[in-house]
Amino acid sequence: MSLPFEETNMRMTKRHKIRLVLASSALIAICFHSSAFALQASSEDTNKQEEKTEPLSGHEHMHDVPEGQTAEDCLALRNAHSRVMCLAPVFASKLEQISAAEIIEEALQLQGQRKIDDCHHIAHHIGKKLFEAKESVEVAFNECTHSCIDGCFHGVMQAYIPTLETGADEFMAAMPSECHSLADSKETGDKERRYRQCIHGLGHGLVLKYGEETSISSDACVLLPDSWHQDHCLGGVFMEKLHPYSMLSKDQLRKEIPGICSDEEESGDRKLLTMCLDALGEALAFSTGHSMPQSWSLCRQLPIAQQQVCMDAVMKENQSNSRRTEAIK
Repeated sequence: MSLPFEETNMRMTKRHKIRLVLASSALIAICFHSSAFALQASSEDTNKQEEKTEPLSGHEHMHDVPEGQTAEDCLALRNAHSRVMCLAPVFASKLEQISAAEIIEEALQLQGQRKIDDCHHIAHHIGKKLFEAKESVEVAFNECTHSCIDGCFHGVMQAYIPTLETGADEFMAAMPSECHSLADSKETGDKERRYRQCIHGLGHGLVLKYGEETSISSDACVLLPDSWHQDHCLGGVFMEKLHPYSMLSKDQLRKEIPGICSDEEESGDRKLLTMCLDALGEALAFSTGHSMPQSWSLCRQLPIAQQQVCMDAVMKENQSNSRRTEAIK
């Protein structure tokens, strides 16, 4: 029996709509998979490019920089971080002729001219040499400036703390008072900021005093009176722990990164693990000349659950570095 024309037409219309829906769904699926494939291919290409970018070798490691290098020699180095670490002793050697403030300003201007990506580690080195030359933590501290992210203050404390002969319990108990004295010893300037840099620099110095076994330094930080002091001290500990890794080639870093924060992970202390991963991200930013793609590629060598903390730290440091560089006059 034949169906009325209207019903037949209605059924054909419904089948036509169903076919259109199915065809559209298939097209969407094809487009989605094509886009995903293109994105994956693009990501793989980016990673391959990163593999080829700036491999460090030979003299372009800080510890292997030949003696007698001039500033011009250092600036001719291909790798951004190698230029900075090569320049550090060159600038520090000027302390016999000009003041620490003048030297730090020279380094700052190189950053402003984008001949180096950051001058913080140069200021660290100047601070260490300043303490060695003056043999007085107060005199050295007072000659530092806040330029280059307060690196000079950190360097003074790096050199000073290892000279202390008393036990950790004794000198850590006295350190808040000593840092207040150092902060107040200069009539002008931001005394609160100077105090903060003293406590942070203490963490750097502890690692140089007690070595790479950073759990000893971390335990020493916990002897400070409250979480504010402890956290600023721990920040210095982890920055100092991670600094040597910033001088490795990317191939070496890829091998080392998965285990860098393993002690903190095994301790079960989530706070210490996060601080270690934060410091790692920051160290990678400096190591790659503040290249976000290269730094993130290195963060991806960590266990998946730890990657985001590292990548966020990279982004934060890169953004800070851009603001610092733009502000230089």
